[in-house]
Amino acid sequence: MTGKKQKVMSIAMEPEVQAILKNFADEKKISVSAVMRDLVQKYLVTDGQSTKIILSLPNEILANGDKLEEWLKQKTTAIMAHFKSGSR
Repeated sequence: MTGKKQKVMSIAMEPEVQAILKNFADEKKISVSAVMRDLVQKYLVTDGQSTKIILSLPNEILANGDKLEEWLKQKTTAIMAHFKSGSR
């Protein structure tokens, strides 16, 4: 917590998404609000000095070093092409 006065926000979502958030919060022993604040901080808030890139690794490649390396090379090539094109 920052010590600043907090504002309350209400959001609507599908029950399945709410269940995912609640289960994750329960596993971490934190509130759903804390999970949401953390997600916003990690994925949306930027310091202006960096660009966030989020990758979801397929579970089936994690145990295979060669497949993981190839997958990461493909993603790196695509990311480099994206930024070389001037996109943000």
